[in-house]
Amino acid sequence: MAVADVAFKALTAGLGVATLYLAGTFSVNVYRGLSWHSEQSVSKTLARLDHQTLDFSPPLAGEPLIRDLSRSPECYFDLM
Repeated sequence: MAVADVAFKALTAGLGVATLYLAGTFSVNVYRGLSWHSEQSVSKTLARLDHQTLDFSPPLAGEPLIRDLSRSPECYFDLM
């Protein structure tokens, strides 16, 4: 009976350690995956913005709220 108790305690302790290890590595992998995905999104956005001229300045007095983008040939949206 004592041998079975020790074996059970060893098994449950091993399972507890394995659970903590897997939970920790899962959390780290989720963080790395989200960081990687975020970096890919930023890189793709910056690559697109290299080809665009964005003007977020407020309109001047008398200027319409929506600017005519057709006058600016370098301003286009590259939808990939």
